[in-house]
Amino acid sequence: MKTKILKLKFSSNVHFGDGGLTKAQSTFRADTLYSALCIEALGQGSLEKLKELCEGRKVQISDALPFIRDKFYVPKPMIHVEIKNDSDEGNSVKKKAVKALKYIPIDQFKKYLAGEMDVIEEEKYFHDGFAKSLLTHKVSISRGNGENKLYAVAGYCYREDSGLYVLVAYEEEKDFQFMKELFDSLSYTGIGGKVSVGYGRFEVEEANLPKEFKDLFNIESYEQVMTLSVSLPKDEELNVALEDAGYTLVKRGGFIASTNYADAYHKKNDLYMIEAGASFKKKFAGDIYDVSAGGKHSVYRYGIPFFMGVK
Repeated sequence: MKTKILKLKFSSNVHFGDGGLTKAQSTFRADTLYSALCIEALGQGSLEKLKELCEGRKVQISDALPFIRDKFYVPKPMIHVEIKNDSDEGNSVKKKAVKALKYIPIDQFKKYLAGEMDVIEEEKYFHDGFAKSLLTHKVSISRGNGENKLYAVAGYCYREDSGLYVLVAYEEEKDFQFMKELFDSLSYTGIGGKVSVGYGRFEVEEANLPKEFKDLFNIESYEQVMTLSVSLPKDEELNVALEDAGYTLVKRGGFIASTNYADAYHKKNDLYMIEAGASFKKKFAGDIYDVSAGGKHSVYRYGIPFFMGVK
């Protein structure tokens, strides 16, 4: 498959939920993106096409991951890495930097695995260059006789020349163009929470795939791989996939956004999934899962892994 990068350059603050309005994350997962794309596709009458492309593995998407200028970042892999040090004091400082570092620049990925990346410098560069957290106070205006209510919204503002990118793998150019059109449509709607007040809007820009990615996407050459998307093996894949794997589980829930689903807001069925950055020795296919809870139509959660080689 071919792979392209879509950079999302946000023109407004973002709120990617992490349990309520006062908590937020600076990135979002592939299942959130897929749900948003489904809503855009539904409005255009192309939902079945999107579902068929993804279920048939003709198109795959990654999580939305950070970029700073020309640096593209991937999740820190869930494997043990020996960081080389010059002294016991330096070892302590570097261990703290490694713990704080959540993402690795792709051009330093192999150095990181070899324990040769300057983790202190990279952690500082990412912290200073990526995004700053915000807590914005807003007022809910009462239309009746009740009092106006003050509430807070946590979010992020990306620094200049920073934002998020998504990897899109595809078989045919026309399928990539279909996905690009959905991203363009979504850019006006916005993604995440509080889009009704202008949060989460962005511009889409194609970017060249760094050569480091090209090497790592030839996954048949690697004995160990890691995921760049939230994922979940099928029941029949689970035991084999998790053998000698390094992974973290995350509970995925939330409310159903569709106004056609039911007369009132309903929650999706919860699903425990595997976070991006998980490492595996056995690859798996994953799936798109129906997390509806008795409404008028299916509700889909994306759980297909986007693999890259580790070693």
